[in-house]
Amino acid sequence: MTLTLTDIVKPALLSCLIVLAVEVPLCLFMSFYGAERFALYLSASSDVAKITAKMWRSIDWCYIFYALSTQLATILLATRPRWYLYQSLVSNLCWVLPWAIALTQITIEPDNAWTYHSILFGGSLVFSFFDVLIVELIWAWTLLKGKMRLPPVLNAS
Repeated sequence: MTLTLTDIVKPALLSCLIVLAVEVPLCLFMSFYGAERFALYLSASSDVAKITAKMWRSIDWCYIFYALSTQLATILLATRPRWYLYQSLVSNLCWVLPWAIALTQITIEPDNAWTYHSILFGGSLVFSFFDVLIVELIWAWTLLKGKMRLPPVLNAS
């Protein structure tokens, strides 16, 4: 049985559609309505609830990118695990490491601590998504041009 590129990526793309259908409405609901009220319910403190709502709004949407990149990364993990390792290494070297170094030189105050936290971790999720996307486009291009072949897929059933 010969698999086409569409056969290989179809499950991951379907998972991406499911992620978008679930995560986007959940993110919007929690950002505009749920996070602050739920935090108020748990903590009985309006200060904590406001801080929680701010934190949720500033980073939650980044997890949509995380969910999408995870689904797309399964293509690399299933076909070229080494490519996944390389893209992960690039992501850490190009985003996480520079920010980890920069944060040692920046004066972090209580007023700006969450800003830097959200840039480092939320930005990492967004950067990883685009990193995976670029690597997957290169992967697809090399397959379509015949510059790479995939190992045979064994039927597990």
